[in-house]
Amino acid sequence: MKLCVLAVSKELVTFSSQPLLESPAISNAGRHLSAAEFHSVLHGAGNNLESEGQSGGKPVILLDARNVYETRIGKFETSNVETLDPEIRKYSDLPSWINSHAEQLQGKSVLMYCTGGIRCEMASTYIRSKGHGFENVLQVGIAGAVGYKEASGAGQDEVAAAGGLVGVGCSSV
Repeated sequence: MKLCVLAVSKELVTFSSQPLLESPAISNAGRHLSAAEFHSVLHGAGNNLESEGQSGGKPVILLDARNVYETRIGKFETSNVETLDPEIRKYSDLPSWINSHAEQLQGKSVLMYCTGGIRCEMASTYIRSKGHGFENVLQVGIAGAVGYKEASGAGQDEVAAAGGLVGVGCSSV
């Protein structure tokens, strides 16, 4: 027999260490990409977005929404796309990093990734809440790493280095 615990929480991931900063409204999150779309944008420097009229010719910036411990394992990089690694110790530091780097993000197509998707969901909403020039945010949770592997032809080691899958475990009783 297995015993699994389910806990209800107001916030799965703490978005900010500032208690007065309200978490963003997830209903305004960035556009979700499939693993194949992510691969295409990353290695095509946004060409497929331009053909769909999504980027308006804006340069693509790749934003890693994970913490420094996760990025040490590996990250996505390509010579065609500027990569921003916030080098944050904890996720709740990301809003401050976004605020201090807003000029780098404004007017760009921000392609972001995280491990499971919830951090991208929250961060993309926060970026989009900044208004004009911050509308084009695209996201993929690397929980779709299997799909990324299929789309890219990457080996298992490459997928694991790029974030891999994080599982939820149960213990035997």
